[in-house]
Amino acid sequence: MSWLSTALFGHRGETAHTTTGKRSPEAGASAEWTDEPVPDGPFNRRVEINVQIADRPEEIALAKRLFTDRGWRFRSGEGGDGVEQEQGFVPCLVEVRLDGAKFGSRAGAVEQLRSVAAHRLTLEIRDARVISPPAQQPTRTTTWHVYRKPMWGSSGRGFKGKLASLWVHFGRADIQQTIVLSGSSTDKDAAREALALRTSGQSGFDIQAHDVRLSIGPRATNTNRHLTWWQKWGSAAARGLLMLGLMAYGGLFQHFTGLWTALGAFPLLATAWFVGEWITGNAHRPRIVRLAAGAVIVGAPVLLGYLWEAKEAAGAPSFVPSIAIGGGAWLIIRGCWFALRNSWVSRHLLAVLSSIVLPLAVAIPAFGYFLQFGYLETFGIPTSAGTTEVFWQYAIALKPTGICLLFVAIFAAIAGWLRHYHWIAFSRNWAMIMVLLLALLYTLVVLTTGMSRVTAAAETTARDAMNGKQPNPYFGIKGTLMCVTPVSGKVPVYNGPLPKGHPVLIFGTSNGRMWLWDPERAKHPDGPKPTMHVQLFKVSTSIPNGNGRTCTES
Repeated sequence: MSWLSTALFGHRGETAHTTTGKRSPEAGASAEWTDEPVPDGPFNRRVEINVQIADRPEEIALAKRLFTDRGWRFRSGEGGDGVEQEQGFVPCLVEVRLDGAKFGSRAGAVEQLRSVAAHRLTLEIRDARVISPPAQQPTRTTTWHVYRKPMWGSSGRGFKGKLASLWVHFGRADIQQTIVLSGSSTDKDAAREALALRTSGQSGFDIQAHDVRLSIGPRATNTNRHLTWWQKWGSAAARGLLMLGLMAYGGLFQHFTGLWTALGAFPLLATAWFVGEWITGNAHRPRIVRLAAGAVIVGAPVLLGYLWEAKEAAGAPSFVPSIAIGGGAWLIIRGCWFALRNSWVSRHLLAVLSSIVLPLAVAIPAFGYFLQFGYLETFGIPTSAGTTEVFWQYAIALKPTGICLLFVAIFAAIAGWLRHYHWIAFSRNWAMIMVLLLALLYTLVVLTTGMSRVTAAAETTARDAMNGKQPNPYFGIKGTLMCVTPVSGKVPVYNGPLPKGHPVLIFGTSNGRMWLWDPERAKHPDGPKPTMHVQLFKVSTSIPNGNGRTCTES
């Protein structure tokens, strides 16, 4: 079967993005790997699939080209692989490389292989398995940090010596060089000897100017002792309960006053001391270093509980919603990361941002203008009469736009989680179409809801005006109840006459005309329209009398 060897392995350098492969002396020529293909993107899962390919040279050559171009390994399944050859087919093994969770990776790899081979190859899939690296027994190592000896406290005595010792133990003298030795030995001489043998870098280890310190960690234990599952989970549960207890104590500490504040600090100091003794137990260190290490670990949950209690007046009932919101935010952010990483969007991020941000700079104020138009249209007043600064157009549109972006992010996160667990591989096109359609649907729903909220705000303003109450401004549009009187004699009023004895709602002017909205007319839908306008220079305005419902008739 020389044609099979030629088709599988070709000539050296045949594929542009491969490196030289090696023959396995144990498996023989039939089990030799092809030149190592380089995947286009990162991968963390490997799935080996046994396929039966039609016994034709052109089929084998095409299969090799299709699979290796995607960065998958491809070899013959004959030899010691335990793969049977069927009549008219050649057994081959394809190692599919993909990124995502282990759960679902086998089905996702099979689906990817089917999509690549569809309408191109004649093959049948026999079995597939996830290739997992063998579990390694954990080995204990010791990390040593190299530091430059402080010259100002070299004697080690007196105040300078103690200050130099603290300077070293807090890592301020480190030269950003470490060495990791196997075992749990705390012998400095072994670390110095290992560093002296290393000559790489700008300068070697100088015993006169440099020394080593042990990285902070708990005291070494017997790593050969087998821990049962309840011992592992029990230890983790105890640490979790300790953190929750410290958070609860921090919330309680917020209510201490006077002498109780000082007394309440003693249990925290004692806990910080014992925790510091444990976390720095692998070497002797100054007391202040041990206390500082414990204070950092103990102080974080205590401060969190203290701030939580100080901020949340609702207390414990607000804890669960906050946790739920935080968990939901994490799921959305993580899902968006899964959706965008190693994708077309991430590879063309600058172009995508440019195509989104630049139109938004125009679309957001235009949408804000449209919402302002909807608000004023409820009163029959043109938008020019309620003209506001441009930033109000951004402000009124930010909330519905932000909600739209949130829904888009939610559906992008859903697509990202589907991609991470390889569920999107079964019907990629349909899944993407459905996600886009649902995102568009929810976007339209949010826009419609935004318009309904604008209408509701306008109705609230009208109701306040009818009750003689000054309405609240709406994103820079401020309607004010004012008394309007003619400057002299009668004045022509569009949709008049000019109201007397009660105030009207004034939003602004447009083209030299003042636009008015009569709340009394609005109480009678079958009567004249409440909107009117008059020339600005022919009327004067004044504040209503008493409770804001009456005006002095001229």
